Amino acid sequence: EAIWGEVPEQTQGIAAENPYMTFYYPQHWDGRVEEIRTQEGGNTVHRFVTTVTDREVTLFSIVIGTAESTGYLLGYLQTDAGQVQVYTQIEELSAEGWTDTTYRELCAMQEQVNDIIMQFHEDSRFTPS
Repeated sequence: EAIWGEVPEQTQGIAAENPYMTFYYPQHWDGRVEEIRTQEGGNTVHRFVTTVTDREVTLFSIVIGTAESTGYLLGYLQTDAGQVQVYTQIEELSAEGWTDTTYRELCAMQEQVNDIIMQFHEDSRFTPS
């Protein structure tokens, strides 16, 4: 049984804003995935969280700013304020405790980080690491 039902193929997305740029995450996540934005040192952290069967699951985080971070360094974004680093942090999900269908859907949601990563690569100010 699917958690979310049918997912539309093409969506424009929901804006995730920070001091350096705006990127978009899937429109069909509205009401299902929460973007939690925090400031940590010199970085803006966008954490994407969903709740399934009363369990909060962090799918991934995008970290943008001047401070070093953990995770994978995607590259550098040239801004009016100077160069900032862009990181992704993908949570390690265990299949334990989930039905196969739920686990597959969580993994598919995690893979949508690639759609966000592409937005950075399409920005002319971005240099991959």
